[in-house]
Amino acid sequence: YRSEVLEGGEDSPFKDGTLTEGEFWEHTYFYIGWNADQPWFGDKNVRMAMSHAFNADLILNEVFLGMGERATGPMPAFLPYYNSELPPIPFDLEKAAALLDDAGWVMGNDGIRAKDGVKFEFTLTIYGNSDEYLSLGNIFKEDLAKIGVRMDVSPMEWANLLKKVDAREFDAVTLAWVSGPPVDFRQIWHSSQADLPKGSNRVGFRNPEADKIIEALETEFDEAKRKKLAHAFHQLLYEEQPYTFFYTRKTKVFWQQELNNVWFQLVRPH
Repeated sequence: YRSEVLEGGEDSPFKDGTLTEGEFWEHTYFYIGWNADQPWFGDKNVRMAMSHAFNADLILNEVFLGMGERATGPMPAFLPYYNSELPPIPFDLEKAAALLDDAGWVMGNDGIRAKDGVKFEFTLTIYGNSDEYLSLGNIFKEDLAKIGVRMDVSPMEWANLLKKVDAREFDAVTLAWVSGPPVDFRQIWHSSQADLPKGSNRVGFRNPEADKIIEALETEFDEAKRKKLAHAFHQLLYEEQPYTFFYTRKTKVFWQQELNNVWFQLVRPH
């Protein structure tokens, strides 16, 4: 997209009218997951600090070419269950540092924070074949270093990455979920799923209030009440930050002019 469309010459088929252009929003949301069973990320203040230290707007616009929209919760940003009143977490290193101070992570003489003898040094696992995610990791690494956190970036092939995630052998990881229009949060967020082998609650999120909302949603059929419950769940995750929610992706599509009635990303039966 960068080379052929954004930087393509006027004789490019993407520029000279040969192709028709469209776009659609994917039913996905991308995130950084924080393993709550590791010594750094069991505290929601620390997770919030990580979100404030992540320069999501810069990365989305400069690295991912603006092909998406910031997300703040556990579903694509265009669904009615999404709580659009919650603003994206802003990039703010001073706020991040203050939250780490409050959580007891004290700056050491070596420039690395520590607490109870544990240094704040961790590894972010990223998808190895993506230049974009390598850039994301390097930008994040440099910003975290400014507030006394050392992060290593570990690119990993997809099959090996999934093995690590299934075994919970990671500190933090970049991943995405595909979501349908109805919402059912049990598989990813209910505490009963946190200790299942190869379960989807990969970050070990355990919260009694979240469990109550999930269980209420499973037996509620009134659409207005379901929407209210989903918004409350979104609010809870926003405050807890088990993930640093990144963005919902927009995909560009192109087709030959002689084709009519071209449709993309039909989600049945919706």
